[in-house]
Amino acid sequence: MPPKKKSNSTTPIDTVKHKDDNIKNLEEKKAYLKQWLDNIRSAGEIVPTVEHNLEVTEWELETLENVPSVGTNPDLKMQIEYDTRELQKQLPMMPKYKVLPFRMAYTSTASAATVYSELIQNINWGLIGQQDAALESLEKYDAIQTAHQREEDVLALLKKLNVEYVVGLFTKTKQYVYESKNNPQKITSAANEMRNLLLKFKGELFDKARANNQEKSMDWGKMSSRLSDGDAGIEQQLLIQEKAYSRLNVDLSNLLKERHQAMLIELHNAWVLLLDHIFVTIGLIYKE
Repeated sequence: MPPKKKSNSTTPIDTVKHKDDNIKNLEEKKAYLKQWLDNIRSAGEIVPTVEHNLEVTEWELETLENVPSVGTNPDLKMQIEYDTRELQKQLPMMPKYKVLPFRMAYTSTASAATVYSELIQNINWGLIGQQDAALESLEKYDAIQTAHQREEDVLALLKKLNVEYVVGLFTKTKQYVYESKNNPQKITSAANEMRNLLLKFKGELFDKARANNQEKSMDWGKMSSRLSDGDAGIEQQLLIQEKAYSRLNVDLSNLLKERHQAMLIELHNAWVLLLDHIFVTIGLIYKE
């Protein structure tokens, strides 16, 4: 059966305000991203002009360097200085973007995972209209993950841990999840493999954060502090992932005890959240 909606201490007015604020912030984020893409597309339209300018400038430079009698005119100095100033004014330098470190993909996925988690927790399955909208949203996010090759990205990130058995465990878990779609008897085994992967992943993070092999005590807060390299924003995002870890651990543990028709849906939801948890966490702590 679908998970029950949890009660909380917030008032209906608070709940509506939180939702309105979140929608407003997401609309602002959406507008920013669309504007950025529009600006990039507009910049692309002037690339041929910039390339032509560069070609002419390279010719000018080569000529002055190789022909001693050219380049002594005082007016030329004034003209080149003016051209350079005008170029820099009309064509400000764009920032140099790097594929890594680039945390937008990881932090955006973190917020999407939070929405996904809240969605599967708070669906009112008694309301047909809401149920249809929720299922449509779940299917859309699944399609987004597939299009973004989330499983391939997670595998690549796990390889950064340089621990072969974790990579092997991920591959094995993925196979169990796929097999469970056609064989319900493998759902429990898949859930068990997912929980093992979750626990081993946390263990590797803790090992990475330890100062030395003799340090035994470690917790998520200490790990987040050490692996964030002094970046308060990253540390906060890592601390939020502790909540994602705890929820996954509970959900998978419960799934191992359950026997009902909704198990396959719950297993799939947990797999989606596990992929996002690993993707976000490793993406935040690795800078290269």
